[in-house]
Amino acid sequence: HSNILRRKTAAWIEVQTISMPKAAKERAKALLKASPDGTFITKAYEIPLFLPLTLQVSKIVVSEELQGSKWKLCKGKAYNALKDLQNFLRLCLHMYTHKCKNVQSVRDNTCVAIVIDTASEKINRAAEKYRAAHA
Repeated sequence: HSNILRRKTAAWIEVQTISMPKAAKERAKALLKASPDGTFITKAYEIPLFLPLTLQVSKIVVSEELQGSKWKLCKGKAYNALKDLQNFLRLCLHMYTHKCKNVQSVRDNTCVAIVIDTASEKINRAAEKYRAAHA
């Protein structure tokens, strides 16, 4: 587990170095303070992550390019959620129309009801994804 944690931490540090250069500078300062004698932290769970919420906002400024990328990502997620929502609503409409026109037996009615229930759950999930993208 230690190797997995160390790899994930190293990946986070690499992403952080690219996206938040000032956080990388804070990391370097903290490591120098923590190990003035030249010894480094050896346990993976002791490596400080410098998460954005734990850093002081006045010290760390996120680049405009990163903010633009984040906006594009949120916008893309919202459009994908709307597309899914539209498709599932069309499916429900089709199934209700099919049910009213063609379904006569209990078995067929049960099958259509299951499909409609599943689509309704997917509609709710797509709506939650859309809300999350706009949060």
